[in-house]
Amino acid sequence: MHHKVSGSEIRKIIQEERELIEQYQIVDKILIAEARARRLDGFSTQEINEGIITDILGGLGGIIGGLPKGFIDQMKSRLALYVFDKLGLDKTGVLAKALANVIEAISFTDLPKYFGPQGCNEFAEAVTHAMGETMVEEGVEKVLNDVLKINSDSIIRDTFRESLTNAMAESALGNEIRSGIANFVCSIDFSDVLSAAKEVPSKIGGWLGDLFGGDEGPEGPEVAEPVQ
Repeated sequence: MHHKVSGSEIRKIIQEERELIEQYQIVDKILIAEARARRLDGFSTQEINEGIITDILGGLGGIIGGLPKGFIDQMKSRLALYVFDKLGLDKTGVLAKALANVIEAISFTDLPKYFGPQGCNEFAEAVTHAMGETMVEEGVEKVLNDVLKINSDSIIRDTFRESLTNAMAESALGNEIRSGIANFVCSIDFSDVLSAAKEVPSKIGGWLGDLFGGDEGPEGPEVAEPVQ
């Protein structure tokens, strides 16, 4: 017999969602206020970003009894959405997917390193390479299978894929994309990411939600250590 969800169960779910959203909003306000105070004290954007991550990992020093469920995953998701919005990217596009994959692959504690002067070039390099891989996966596979009809275990197939990926990363287009991303990423202020969110859903649907499904998520493309 099919179990019908009762009105009380629905009200409980709605209440839990409302409470979670309120918790996110409270944490956002605290982090933004802390960031503004640090800015007034003369801290750099890099130092402000590091302070936000430290506050998050420290549960805001016990001020609110710990972070709301899934906050770290949401921070990564919101960072990705913020970058998409500022760069004018559709989240279903190849470049957006490459950006999201690289953000997902970075440890939460290392985010300030890559979104700042010390590591933004390494981040842009990783995105360009990931974009080449994504384009290969989404476009070249069809050519290999349907046009050239090269078997999946062929040495020629692997060489073809690798050559196209490298060509994309080393092309004039790849250089322009890398430069544009680096220039933007170098100046990102995490407090702006928090301020930009008009609403904070408890879950983000679609492929982006699947991408950030755990504290660290599944393994993504390798990201080089930023130069110290």
